[in-house]
Amino acid sequence: YVPMHMHYTLTEVFKNAFRAVVERHAESFDDALPPVRCQIVQGYEDVTFRISDEGGGISRARLQDVYKFMYSTYSKTPWE
Repeated sequence: YVPMHMHYTLTEVFKNAFRAVVERHAESFDDALPPVRCQIVQGYEDVTFRISDEGGGISRARLQDVYKFMYSTYSKTPWE
């Protein structure tokens, strides 16, 4: 039960991080991009995942929407 939810959640978080980095930093197909980093820390009773990127984040005005089902900040890229 838990692994299935973790897989889904981490897939979505990484997908969003990669997309944000590309949309913010890539101007052509072969541009070097900053990394998306994941730090995993095992505690006594829990595990913490810290995922960081240079995708620019989300404005405070949109924070209330991030937990809505199917909410997205996706915008069409010039390559589509």
